[in-house]
Amino acid sequence: MTRKTSFKIVDSHNYKNFLKVAENFFNGSKLAFEFEYWNAAGLLVIHAAIALADSVTIKKSSKKIIQ
Repeated sequence: MTRKTSFKIVDSHNYKNFLKVAENFFNGSKLAFEFEYWNAAGLLVIHAAIALADSVTIKKSSKKIIQ
């Protein structure tokens, strides 16, 4: 059984905000990795990937997936 995906319309210029968030998460993950906080580093990389995916989606379609 598939689940219906919900989304909201977002101004396509907002992709830059999500891109900045992705960069911040990624930079945080590098810092956590340096201090050997493995769980935190992994979690921050995942959040960076999600924010980057949101950024690309917003740029291309002006939509953001919500849950």
